[in-house]
Amino acid sequence: MQINISIDGIRFTQIFLFDNPIAKKYFSLMKTLIDKNGLEFDHRRCFYSYRTTSEIEDDLNDAVAFINNFFHQELLPTKKKFTQNYFNDLHKGFEKLNKGFDDETVLKAIASTDLIEKIRDINFCVHQLEHGKSERQILIQWNKDTIQRVPMDDEDYSHASDKWKLDHVYLGYNEVGKNILDLYHDNLPIDYPGLKNNHFVGPDIIFSASDQPLFDEDFLKWCDSHNIDAFDPKNGILNYPIGTFETLCSLDKFSPDSKITAYDLIDK
Repeated sequence: MQINISIDGIRFTQIFLFDNPIAKKYFSLMKTLIDKNGLEFDHRRCFYSYRTTSEIEDDLNDAVAFINNFFHQELLPTKKKFTQNYFNDLHKGFEKLNKGFDDETVLKAIASTDLIEKIRDINFCVHQLEHGKSERQILIQWNKDTIQRVPMDDEDYSHASDKWKLDHVYLGYNEVGKNILDLYHDNLPIDYPGLKNNHFVGPDIIFSASDQPLFDEDFLKWCDSHNIDAFDPKNGILNYPIGTFETLCSLDKFSPDSKITAYDLIDK
């Protein structure tokens, strides 16, 4: 199985999917989503790393102001900006507004598209800015209005990995909340109410550009102090590889306004 991706009409990459249950679930899910909705990617956020730190901070400020104005109260913090505590408080606010991944709420039912997008901006901007803006990369992000997920089973967990490998493709985080790694990096308590590890195959994926371990020694010591086995696949914090990829053009060809124009699923 293979996936050919084009951006702005330019062939960008080929993904060569593994012959494993996770990759097969991913391929089947993407076929279902594309057959039903077309290329319903969240193009803006697929290319969000092409924005500068200043532009992302402006988007975050705009989202906070919009939401506070809508509710006529300071629902989200506006002081001591761009610290980890500030990001943590914003993410807690996002979790309260958005609720769980599959939760249908009154707010979601009646809110305008602008309000929903600003709520999503809180989450996405915070993750982009925490611990410093990441290098330019292309993310595969599906439109959250039409997204679907498939639960993992025992066979899927058996293919989990504790590494990032060069030119490999991994499932993204298909939840609303923070996983155990996030709690460690963001200095949050182990009983954080928004803890959600990854137990679903979803459409969002990550391209790895380097070889490195998933966990560092300090995180593993932190896990030991909380009686957590970081390498237990059932904990849902390992990587889930679905294939390898070959890049066919430079990332410099694209911009924040780029769009995924082809996501061809080849079953062979």
